[in-house]
Amino acid sequence: MGGVQAEAQLERAFVNRLIDLGWQHVKIPDTATMEANLRAQLGTHNGTIYSDDEFRAILNHLSRGSVFDKSKTLRDRMTCNGTMAPRHRFNSSIAKSGARTATRSPRK
Repeated sequence: MGGVQAEAQLERAFVNRLIDLGWQHVKIPDTATMEANLRAQLGTHNGTIYSDDEFRAILNHLSRGSVFDKSKTLRDRMTCNGTMAPRHRFNSSIAKSGARTATRSPRK
């Protein structure tokens, strides 16, 4: 028989596949770590470094709605200091404290 896979096994296989593709496994144990990771990822993907005020504006922009609304917001563009941020997709599970996620490391 077979063919049925436990969710934990499926998740482990998925994370391992992402690592094989050049992503880095990171642990996000708390909100501060999640926000630091989000700031770094947004900066990397948008080619900029956000000031404290700009990042607070981003967090404020993301603070509305459900986790699904936040996920949609992350896929949309946002004006920051008069500039339009490029469109990038991000994992909607980042809003979950204690979540583990994978992030892409810049290749040299």
